[in-house]
Amino acid sequence: MVALADLRERLKKIEALVEGAGTPAERDAAEAALARVRAKLDTSEPPDEPIEQRFEIVDDWSRHLFVALCRRNGLQPYRRANEDRGVVTVRAPRNFLEGTLWRQYVSLDAELRSYLNEVSLRIIRDEVHADASDAHEIQEALPPPPLELTLEVPPEEPPQAKPAPKPWFGFGSVIRFKRRTGRGVRTRH
Repeated sequence: MVALADLRERLKKIEALVEGAGTPAERDAAEAALARVRAKLDTSEPPDEPIEQRFEIVDDWSRHLFVALCRRNGLQPYRRANEDRGVVTVRAPRNFLEGTLWRQYVSLDAELRSYLNEVSLRIIRDEVHADASDAHEIQEALPPPPLELTLEVPPEEPPQAKPAPKPWFGFGSVIRFKRRTGRGVRTRH
């Protein structure tokens, strides 16, 4: 698909070179290149049937890079409505996906990660602290704090029972409440 488009593009450029060649040596070299490209076009395999390939790329930067590479190569990346944001689906021939697109992605992703790491460390060094290295590694854990041993053991006091809380509203409280309000309390003896 894209390989054929590249070959046709080269063919046009080489034909322009043949037409604009100034010397017979340039013309011969351009005609030889033209013959090689035409041979590739004639013997090129029929394009594979497109397949739907699903890629799960969790990192935002890497996913943006992959989507941009797909669009640059004439593909339409998409994701279904119920799929996670990290999923990108592409329809293309298998040999193109596994060969060209994936190789481009892996090499550019490594460069992108390296660049982002450099930029992040530079910002941390400039704005936060000059030493942005990893934490130091120690061989063994810190020793436990020393124990303080005493020979005298104080005698244990028996736990004292707490008195039960008084209910705030009881029969006696009602009598006192009525006396305060001026109402008499009737009691039977």
